[in-house]
Amino acid sequence: MSREKDAYTPMMQQYLSIKEDYNDAIVFFRLGDFYEMFFEDAIIASRELEIQLTARDGGPEKVSMCGVPHHSSESYISRLTDKGYKVAIAEQTEDPSKAKHIVRREVIRVVTPGTNVEDDDAEEYFIASVGLSEYFYTLTYLNASTGEMYALKVPKDPSTLIGELSTLPIREIVLGHAFERSYIEAYTAHEGITVSLHADTEVDDTLAHLYEHLPTPHEKKTTKRLLSYIMATQKRTLLHLKAATHIESSSIMKMDANTIRHLELVRTMIKNKENGSLFWLLNRTSTAMGGRFLKQQLLRPLVNKETLNTRYDFLDALNKEFIVKNELKERLKSVYDLERIVGRISYGNANARDLVQLKKSIAVLPSFKEQLAELGIEYADFLAASIDACEALHKEFD
Repeated sequence: MSREKDAYTPMMQQYLSIKEDYNDAIVFFRLGDFYEMFFEDAIIASRELEIQLTARDGGPEKVSMCGVPHHSSESYISRLTDKGYKVAIAEQTEDPSKAKHIVRREVIRVVTPGTNVEDDDAEEYFIASVGLSEYFYTLTYLNASTGEMYALKVPKDPSTLIGELSTLPIREIVLGHAFERSYIEAYTAHEGITVSLHADTEVDDTLAHLYEHLPTPHEKKTTKRLLSYIMATQKRTLLHLKAATHIESSSIMKMDANTIRHLELVRTMIKNKENGSLFWLLNRTSTAMGGRFLKQQLLRPLVNKETLNTRYDFLDALNKEFIVKNELKERLKSVYDLERIVGRISYGNANARDLVQLKKSIAVLPSFKEQLAELGIEYADFLAASIDACEALHKEFD
């Protein structure tokens, strides 16, 4: 709904100017100790968050308004993104005591369903980007909290693409403006997935290592579109992002969503709960990172014989050296979720608890490396050599 800004107070004019640039998001407008929402945003937020809708003078008519406390805003933002909304956070960017006129405010971040990393207990989910070439679709998907990213090609068939998407816990899909999206939107509407349009595919050269190894320019372009969208919404370069892992169709066992559901690999059919699934039965991992890796292996089982045999040899060595195995497992119990901690640091959301957990986790690395080497097999030596003990970083905490 267009409005004549000049008819409103200076503060409302500032809000409306910000809203023009973020018309697909609910604007959290910082006023003192509260984030306030106005006009249609206030009506939507009051309904979805079940908070009081009020009104204030601000122009030719009363302006609808509601608000949430700044100190507890994360839970409200998560509730909105869980429902498929985007939230643009407009902060005061100058000291109110030094402002000559109205305090300057700018959007410092846009929290979207696929980029909200605030909930430690949230299940794993992805934000994805889909591209189209003459012969195939390209798909890149990212776990924003851990930085894990994957890229693959899908045959140029809409039902095959939807089948691939349906095997992943996706919350948001980023598309180019020219992409024919009618069939994807029918699927996303049914699944409650947010569709975001983003034209830009250019990213800073410092991010080239995340995609330059991908085999085709189409996969690179789709990955760059996703990265550009992430940088545009988060307003920062996220240093925890990992190079995209290219998934070769021939290296994994393909399973559609119905197969995954009927086999109850990660959730039960009747109650749609993890408890009772194959993952629940097998998951004896000591870290959150190990649990995510196990789930990934169940959903995309490897079929590469050489890789599988290397794993079996390593497991056989661990079982034979059970004392070393138990000591390694005991050390892993002191390792927190490093991927998510590093992600929060990258987002600028880390707190003192995160840093304490990081210190305790990296303190385990030197002894862990040494014990791996005690197994005396090539793959264990390779793993030990690939682990950075981060001794310099650990000293920074002292």
